[in-house]
Amino acid sequence: MKIFLDTADIEEIRTVARWGVLDGVTTNPSLYAKVGGSYDEILKEVCKITSGPVSAEGVSDDVDGMLEEGRHFATLAPNIVVKVAMSENGLEAISRFADEGIKTNVFGSINVAIPVSGLAPGTTFHFRLVASSALGTSRGADAAFSTLGAPIVATGPVEL
Repeated sequence: MKIFLDTADIEEIRTVARWGVLDGVTTNPSLYAKVGGSYDEILKEVCKITSGPVSAEGVSDDVDGMLEEGRHFATLAPNIVVKVAMSENGLEAISRFADEGIKTNVFGSINVAIPVSGLAPGTTFHFRLVASSALGTSRGADAAFSTLGAPIVATGPVEL
């Protein structure tokens, strides 16, 4: 298990680092806004506290803006990881960052729909999503769904 804090609060980060269990930090503009100051200075300080990945998220939603912000963040410390929105523009930016050797991660969600048929009625099924890349494999949490019970079929006269 790895523990990543989702905060920009320097004292909170120092506390968890002191416990010896901090693997990294992820932050974003809204978390930074809660503590104020310079986002760059906060990111630099966080990178001094932990040698693990420190995710830095920009505010742009266009490719050029994402690239500008991400390239800037990447110059702040070697353990900065640029956090990019899961979108068409974000995917293009991620591809360009990869070409430049800039580490990235993604936030947001993707709807996954897989048609399934022939499932037994009245049964609970468990599943988990697994994503793999050259950087490793991530496994989602166990999730479950249940099919409805068997339908009642009338074979004789029915009164309503």
